Amino acid sequence: MINPSQRAALVITLAAMCAGAHRTIRAQDETRKIWDDGFRAKRPAGATPATGETSYRPATPPVRTAPSTADAVIGVTVLRLRPATNADDSAVRLLVQEEEKAGAQEWTPVRVTSDTPLQEGDRVRLSIEVPRAGFLYVIDREQYAAGVTGEPYLIFPTLRTNAGKHDVRAGRLIEIPAWTDKPPYFRLRRSRPDQTAELLTILVTPRPLADVRIGRAALKLTAGQVASWEKRWGAPAQRLEHVGGAGRTYTRSEREAATNRPRLLRREDPMPQTIYRVASRPGDPLVVSVPLAIR
Repeated sequence: MINPSQRAALVITLAAMCAGAHRTIRAQDETRKIWDDGFRAKRPAGATPATGETSYRPATPPVRTAPSTADAVIGVTVLRLRPATNADDSAVRLLVQEEEKAGAQEWTPVRVTSDTPLQEGDRVRLSIEVPRAGFLYVIDREQYAAGVTGEPYLIFPTLRTNAGKHDVRAGRLIEIPAWTDKPPYFRLRRSRPDQTAELLTILVTPRPLADVRIGRAALKLTAGQVASWEKRWGAPAQRLEHVGGAGRTYTRSEREAATNRPRLLRREDPMPQTIYRVASRPGDPLVVSVPLAIR
């Protein structure tokens, strides 16, 4: 028989369990809203409804300040290339003339989480999707021990990719490098022994940056320029990872959207591997940093 003190303890325990379950459900609903309302609902509807379950797990704590709008998010998919196999879709293989080998080599892009440590020598591609109208910029810096960074270079946009067009909207997939670039991937190489990562800063602005003039090659920026943008527009961001997405191969629909500018990703097409939810102020650009760690 339960005495009064045991009964009180049981009531407290049950109440705590219910409160914890309520918080979990609320967090799951909030996470679903980020990718469903922030991404999928803003893509154009396709001929067939979206099938299969999609879920994301928070990889970092939630931001304290709520984002200004549901579309204050940036989708990033890091693709590591591996040698192609006969089972891979031929439409998504990259045929590359390797410098160190006689003949061409076929590679297949495969998703990895944004925090996956990459090996020196890995071949990597990046795809970005933003569910709001704006203009995309991607800055690359080498990151060294103790958080020191190297000189910043604007690697997107350039006139070699889509003739310099860098406007984004819901469903538009931007891939870096472009499929037509030679080579169509980044090769991770340390410039010095203490380099720990390639630090990519993604910037989405409502209007083109007036003080940036793009050319055919990557544009060298000043550290002051980048620091001023980060100071003016930087905001906390929460990172979410697609559950079960890592390890999946690149798809035909993603290649079509990346190489055919009018083609937009539809609601049934694959979602980004990583979503950054930015606690930006209304009307401000979005800024996130994606470090590609090198083992």
